[in-house]
Amino acid sequence: MTTNNKASGKAKRAQAWEDPIVAEVRAVRDKIAARFDYDIGRIFDHFVSLEKKQRTKTSKRPPRTPKAKASRTGRRGAEDKRHMGKQ
Repeated sequence: MTTNNKASGKAKRAQAWEDPIVAEVRAVRDKIAARFDYDIGRIFDHFVSLEKKQRTKTSKRPPRTPKAKASRTGRRGAEDKRHMGKQ
């Protein structure tokens, strides 16, 4: 059985290289999670309390209303009929 050396070489390089910024973010995330025994509810409550304590205002935007869908009788409908041939 032969293996594609080019493909396996790329896979090895991808596994060997680690982005230092991503590694730092993951380490901080794990440290915070460990502090709260990996309980997602406690982690969430922690970040909510931090948000309440911060002095800068967070943006509270009103919910966006969805736009009405375009009707199918527009220009595209005319093109579709033209391609269908005479009826």
